[in-house]
Amino acid sequence: KDINWVKIPDCTETKNFIDEEFNILIDLNLGNCFPLQYICGLSKANFKVGITSNNPEVYDLMLHIEKKKTLENLINQASHYLDMINKPIPTNS
Repeated sequence: KDINWVKIPDCTETKNFIDEEFNILIDLNLGNCFPLQYICGLSKANFKVGITSNNPEVYDLMLHIEKKKTLENLINQASHYLDMINKPIPTNS
């Protein structure tokens, strides 16, 4: 009921979510779900993570998990690469 006839999410909660400026948005969608891709594409999140898809312009970090396409693997890969990005830079002391 919250999706219009062209499958665009159309409710206050979705609009509020899109307008929220999250530091990171991780799209855990394993399929090709247009409403979720629409939300991710319009989200004001600073950094977006998702699987390789037909919409590479949506994500800042894309994970290729075709060999083992499971939610557990997606979460593990996202955690692994985000940990690598977020490592503190050693200082010369």
